[in-house]
Amino acid sequence: MEFQEKLYDFVLENYESEESSTYFDSPIQIAYFVSAYAHRNQTRQNGEPYFSHPHAVTDRYRKLIGADGAVTGKAYTDILTDVGIPFYGTDEVCLLHDVIEDTDVTMENLLSVFRDNGYGIFFIEAVAAPLDAITHRKGEADEDYFKRVLANETASLVKMMDLSDNLNLLTLTAFTEKEHKRAEKYLREFRAIEETYHFLEKGKAAREKMKHADT
Repeated sequence: MEFQEKLYDFVLENYESEESSTYFDSPIQIAYFVSAYAHRNQTRQNGEPYFSHPHAVTDRYRKLIGADGAVTGKAYTDILTDVGIPFYGTDEVCLLHDVIEDTDVTMENLLSVFRDNGYGIFFIEAVAAPLDAITHRKGEADEDYFKRVLANETASLVKMMDLSDNLNLLTLTAFTEKEHKRAEKYLREFRAIEETYHFLEKGKAAREKMKHADT
């Protein structure tokens, strides 16, 4: 069975059928359902469904910029453009950031489902490059991988949100020396991203502008 057939069957089986006409009517919804499908049989260390992680990464990005749904459209994109935070494809990369690395879904699979639902150009222009940059390749040294991430602004922003969620110690079942060293590595990478792109500073500015735009 083709990837898209399996994806569509999964969505129909697990989500309300009356919404079927709008399952894939936006890039974010496509990314959401692909991520849910790809990670369907995976769990986090504490037993939670793994899909909770890309979902949390997306939420952290939205909290960073103060996106609560009150400010939308051009006002929303103007604010993010003004403060210098990437937004074109960022939600989608948040949702898909572990799909290629940790599942059998390929970049070609993703392009096909986006293209067949009318978003092929969007995927190529906004998602493909940062998604490739944030995907750790087999056999790639951690240092080389992080250099690739840091060279792409959107990948770096998503990686920062990824690190933030991975530093949530309540998702662990133990805190050994191994977890301690991993946390230190995550903090070093988080700092390197912030020193390069200043996303925390820009996020604060975005939240202030979102707040005033809503009044």
